[in-house]
Amino acid sequence: VQNNNLIYTVSTEQEIQDLQNSYLPPISISTGMTNLSGTFFNFQPYMAVKWQITDRVGLRISIGYNKGVIQAGQWKLNDRFQISDSPKSALSALSFRTMIYFGL
Repeated sequence: VQNNNLIYTVSTEQEIQDLQNSYLPPISISTGMTNLSGTFFNFQPYMAVKWQITDRVGLRISIGYNKGVIQAGQWKLNDRFQISDSPKSALSALSFRTMIYFGL
């Protein structure tokens, strides 16, 4: 990363042709962990069922659906560097959660 730009070295014309309509393979960075993030609104309808097992212990199971869209150019690398040419990305998935809770 230099001057807020991610530099990916391509050495031959054939490598450029191979990357067209493809993806960039991951590169190793020796400076530590890399973080890719984006801020977006997440719509999450769900249905949950609770069972009271004892006076102070219960079980909650929920199933839902997550739907979100990150607009173009909203991805960030390491929480600092804007990836301005990132495409619009839609995220959606089924979610399933279980939780044991203790208390009054």
